[in-house]
Amino acid sequence: LAALHKRDRLDVLGPLGNSFALPRKSQTTVMIAGGIGFPPLLYMATEMVAKGYDPKSIHFFYGGRTSADILERTRLRRLGIRFHPVTEDGSFGQWGMVTKPVSEFIREHGTKGLRVYGCGPEPMLRATNELALRMEARGQLSLEAPMPCGIGICLGCVVPLSKGGHARVCVDGPVFDIGEVVL
Repeated sequence: LAALHKRDRLDVLGPLGNSFALPRKSQTTVMIAGGIGFPPLLYMATEMVAKGYDPKSIHFFYGGRTSADILERTRLRRLGIRFHPVTEDGSFGQWGMVTKPVSEFIREHGTKGLRVYGCGPEPMLRATNELALRMEARGQLSLEAPMPCGIGICLGCVVPLSKGGHARVCVDGPVFDIGEVVL
């Protein structure tokens, strides 16, 4: 791409897949981010604020191993959303796994009018999925998967569905409803 010039033509295929469905403005939003799952949820939170959502109704739980893993703190705070950092070693924010304070939040506030969104490493998504199912919270997860072809042909990103069958993360996802896939 660096060698292209103005007015050069490109063949492009995309975008493929789907994206998060925004909650209703009256709902409380819980975002659970970890690792490279942070950018999609930061983008979603930024878009929600730009579209007039109350920033105080957006709770951004961001997990990492250490303080160094929690990026863009100033940017998150400038958005005005409720930022809940969590580190496994306790060096920044709450100590432990990110799903623990989420569980406490849901237990305290209930699931009525609540939407949960998660993006991050598979163990975190598995724990988020199990937590949301156990507490009967609705929401969506964005999966990370190796995508050798990225267009649904190679079946390298297939995940099993809870109701049977399979889905391709690259074209049927990457966003799935909580409980829809077997993690």
